[in-house]
Parts: sequence; structure tokens; C-alpha cells
Amino acid sequence: MAPAVKRLGFCLLAGVPEAARRSFSRDVEVPPVRFEQIGEFQASKMQKVELVPAFPADALEWCHWLQWDAVSQGYATPAMVDPRGN
Repeated sequence: MAPAVKRLGFCLLAGVPEAARRSFSRDVEVPPVRFEQIGEFQASKMQKVELVPAFPADALEWCHWLQWDAVSQGYATPAMVDPRGN
């Protein structure tokens, strides 16, 4: 049986750390929680949760960020960046 895929949809790329933007994943801290009917759960950490854009506009913003990040890191030249990315 394949392991369950953990995904986290995001809005507003500004809240996502640069390392997570580049790796398309991040660790997520889950605080302790108590549910009346089933009890209390301790804090936990989910590792390497896959990031996915919540909306097409978020995907486009991420794409543009990745293109210009590649330029700033020296992996691409401005001429290689999609001109629609401004």
C-alpha cells in the first residue's frame, strides 16, 4: 500500500519560507488539541508536507517567483525567463 500523500494548500506566497518555495514542501507544526468527544492529542510535527497552490493566481505567483529566483541564484538569465512573468 502506498503511503498517504500529505499536501498543504496555500494562499499568499508571502507566508511561505524561501526554502519551502524551492523544495515544494515544508514541515508543519500541529499544536495540541482537545476534542470533547474523542479526547486530547499532543502536539506533533508532520515532515515534508507537499505544498500546492490553492488558486491559479497563487500558482502563477509561485511560477514567477521561481523564475526570478533562478535568475538571482545564477541558474538562469533574464532572457530565459518567461516575458509574461514581468
